[in-house]
Amino acid sequence: MQIAYSFKNISPAEKAFCQSYFDGKLAKLQKIIDRIYAEACLDFRAEKFVKKSAYKVSLSIHSSPPFFVAEDDHTLPEAIDLALDKLVVDLRKVQEARKEKR
Repeated sequence: MQIAYSFKNISPAEKAFCQSYFDGKLAKLQKIIDRIYAEACLDFRAEKFVKKSAYKVSLSIHSSPPFFVAEDDHTLPEAIDLALDKLVVDLRKVQEARKEKR
């Protein structure tokens, strides 16, 4: 699985934190994605709002079927966790639907 990171209004220290934190959380997502897709490209996008003290994290998988989740929160780790949890739930639904078709 390929991962593409992109950031907007994020400091270099926050970028490094995002990548290391997300890479640490990637294990549970990796197992599910490997079961569903032969090859997948995951886009990780983090954005800091200029006027609010909040972050937006969006995750998207470019494959068939494509997935997109986004989450806003006041802390970067919470936004990453919430977006990751949403994506895991959506991927598990697809995985269960494929099991039922067999």
